Amino acid sequence: MVKVGLSSKDVREECAASMRSALTAIYGRVPSAEKISAQFNLRAADVRPIGRETARRWIRGLLMPDLKQRKIINDWLGIDFPKAPSAISAPELPRPSKPLTEERAAVLAKKLAIENIDRIIEVLEGSKHWLAEARKHTPG
Repeated sequence: MVKVGLSSKDVREECAASMRSALTAIYGRVPSAEKISAQFNLRAADVRPIGRETARRWIRGLLMPDLKQRKIINDWLGIDFPKAPSAISAPELPRPSKPLTEERAAVLAKKLAIENIDRIIEVLEGSKHWLAEARKHTPG
């Protein structure tokens, strides 16, 4: 199905409806936003992890995933997102070709945890430097 001349709100709502349909086809119902974010993050090794609020906004059509996120969702759920805001296609929703094994999930979860730890350390080190500089310029 192709629709032309959709507003960005219409595109977001159409994409959300496609995601809900695909999730229902795979899981039997639309999972919780927490489960959606966890499943997305397991598949998103090259993209910043999302929280449940982002997943909730995607499913409700309040927020559109960025291009990298759309690629991951396409691979996971089989949804073709529009290339331009003026058109959207919603093909048949096949099951993912590569099921996520427990072993792969564990590897991805470990990698995600390591990436987050590195970012936390980076932020803390930056904060420590900022605090030292602030103390230099504080009287008394």
